Amino acid sequence: MTPPLSATATRTRHLRAALRTTAFAYASVLGGATMVVAGAAAGGLRWALLAPVAWVAVVLALCIADAARRARFDFWSGLARSLGMSYVGATQLLPMTPLLAAGSTRRCDHWLTGRDAGAGLFTVRRGEDEVLGRATIAVVDLPLTMSLFPGVYVRRRGCAWPTPPRTRAVSLESADLAARYDVRCSVEHDPVQLRELFTPTLILWLAGHPLRPQLEVAGGVLVVHVDGHHEDAGTIVGLLDVAREVARRLGREVQEELATGRALPA
Repeated sequence: MTPPLSATATRTRHLRAALRTTAFAYASVLGGATMVVAGAAAGGLRWALLAPVAWVAVVLALCIADAARRARFDFWSGLARSLGMSYVGATQLLPMTPLLAAGSTRRCDHWLTGRDAGAGLFTVRRGEDEVLGRATIAVVDLPLTMSLFPGVYVRRRGCAWPTPPRTRAVSLESADLAARYDVRCSVEHDPVQLRELFTPTLILWLAGHPLRPQLEVAGGVLVVHVDGHHEDAGTIVGLLDVAREVARRLGREVQEELATGRALPA
């Protein structure tokens, strides 16, 4: 079965199904009749006319909200099955990178987890209510990169996320990449190692990617993200593809370092 392409694809179908149910009919008719009597008793003819309209509007709003919730579940659970992943729902991630540690509270919704990567919607808050930022992310655990790549950050110019501390700008001699991204690394990072990672092929690929993905590598974790919550298959699959490709290149750098016979720095 082909999964929905977005979180709104099946919303209309669910709403139509809800409006055909006996429960909706009883709630609208009996509830509306009750509101006519209550409105008349409370405020005369005017309230007798307005109260049932308001009641039906509330019932309809509840049906719309339920249809949206069901459609989102259809999308995320269907996407998980099609990708060979598991649908987890709400979860939290360890604050291993600046993005994953931002704000005072963080939450992942509609999280998909697989053998080599995870993806979902990420929200950062100050306290319980104030939203500081939203992102759609893909995450890969790469513990062997922790010492070789202590901090690599590729962020879209003008993005709302703060610049990570103790970093320096890196020039990769690409006008296209420089126009789109601010590339930084931790102050203790080996710039030669970074340039070996960002080959001309990878630079051209990132600079021309339609998602304009951002990425960071820190604490043995790779995070690829775009700003905002995106609930469509193209974005989620695209982020996972970028994450896996960058993870493959990072793994290759680690293997080459090990092949030299040198232990990775502690």
